[in-house]
Amino acid sequence: MSATTCHNCDRPTADGSAVCTTCIGTLVADLRAVPGLVDDMTVTRARLDRMSRSRNGGKSAETALPIRLDRYDQRPTDRPLDVLNNTILTWAQDFAGYLGVDLFDILAAPGLRVLTGYARGGRFGDNATVSTEAFLAIELAAIWMAHHPNDLRHHPAADELFDDITDAVADSRRAVDRLPDLSYKGPCEYTTTDNRGEIRTCGRDLYVERGEDFARCPACGAHYDVRQLDRQILARMHEMVYTTTELIALLNELGHRVPKGTIHTWAARRRMQPRGWKHNGRITDHWIHANDPAVYRLGDALALIEERDRVSASA
Repeated sequence: MSATTCHNCDRPTADGSAVCTTCIGTLVADLRAVPGLVDDMTVTRARLDRMSRSRNGGKSAETALPIRLDRYDQRPTDRPLDVLNNTILTWAQDFAGYLGVDLFDILAAPGLRVLTGYARGGRFGDNATVSTEAFLAIELAAIWMAHHPNDLRHHPAADELFDDITDAVADSRRAVDRLPDLSYKGPCEYTTTDNRGEIRTCGRDLYVERGEDFARCPACGAHYDVRQLDRQILARMHEMVYTTTELIALLNELGHRVPKGTIHTWAARRRMQPRGWKHNGRITDHWIHANDPAVYRLGDALALIEERDRVSASA
């Protein structure tokens, strides 16, 4: 067979394929990234598709509305996700026909669910957890195709397949990159009881945009008041200890404007008592090395801030 050149990079391909092995590697990497992209964009849809408690607008929300695909102006990931979904599933159906297999049978395979679960970021600890996770057909189809690189190279329309899928993935990545920063609000604590009577906790991480009043779990759909989540996190953090540098950054993140000099003065004058020392990344209850910084309890710093504010208000 005469040598041809790769449709994407112009490298020679001795076997007549329209796409070289290097570019197929790029395609495979993009296919493996699909579950993570879908997860990111689905979280965004759940976060942005809100119903305001007031006709005057605002970010407060009590109910997550069903996703409406005819409204793209408020959800920047809707169109890229729809394009990605249509592209992957269309080519997966075509690829299945090329291989002479049934796509629906392929997507129902338990092993494929396990591979897809790990492709989302490897956060599944065991196969039993994966079995309870809801995967979209697009995720399963992408991972299935990613495991057949040689067959992808020899598909009769490998050049079109390569362009369509890599373009759709690139558009989805750009949409995700434009998303606003999210704030972590702890794990979802919604519990269910299975048919054996065992209690299972969802445990999915909760993220919200700054300013949001309500959070919705992307896995089970449970709703939370963000202020209550913040109070729970803060209550757990009260007993945690930090160096003065970490404490200054954390207090600023919590909305307390405290000059660095004030924190250092409180520490020097022992208004904040050391709760330990940080040695090689570990917290010890005794001083080991001269360079080990002292660590202080967050609750102690917050109590001093409250006292300072109370005195300022009464002056």
